Amino acid sequence: MNVTVIGAAGHVGLPFSLVCAKAGHRVWGVDRNEELINEINGGYVPYIEHGAEKILKDQLLEGNIEFTTNASFIKQSDVVAIMLGTPVDEENNPRLDDLFNFVDYTLAPFLKKGTLILLRSTVAPGTTEQVRNRIEKKTGWTEGEDFHLVFCPERVLQTRSIEETQILPQIIGAFNMKSAIVADTFNRTYNSSDQI
Repeated sequence: MNVTVIGAAGHVGLPFSLVCAKAGHRVWGVDRNEELINEINGGYVPYIEHGAEKILKDQLLEGNIEFTTNASFIKQSDVVAIMLGTPVDEENNPRLDDLFNFVDYTLAPFLKKGTLILLRSTVAPGTTEQVRNRIEKKTGWTEGEDFHLVFCPERVLQTRSIEETQILPQIIGAFNMKSAIVADTFNRTYNSSDQI
């Protein structure tokens, strides 16, 4: 499968990108930080993550993974994993502007029918529903038929993300069983635990 990871230069996005590439997927890691993207494409992991550097170098050499600032690879992707940070305001309320701007102006315009969207960011209750509504409004499509959107929260320990992504059970929050099954099928390609 072709997989685009949004927020791929981060502590969670990079390990997830590497795990997907190691599992045999073609991965495009997208991030706004051009300096980090250049370092990662050069085979350098900018923080401590056990096993990451070898996997990165192997997958770059095999051509399974590429890091870029260009989100248009979404239009070639079967799976889009969103791993954007969720900042808070001065009253500790989540600020979802970055996520919603991404959905409205980047994800929806490039999205192809049948794509699985994994919302893996830490977000407030109700956010997945807002994302679904925005995509449906922008595209005129229906979730569960034309695209699949699920919430799969990250539950990994930094420095051990690669290992834990492959073995910890993955929670899947879906609007319908069809989308849950699509997500479960994908998750099983890189994770050996029971999913649903």
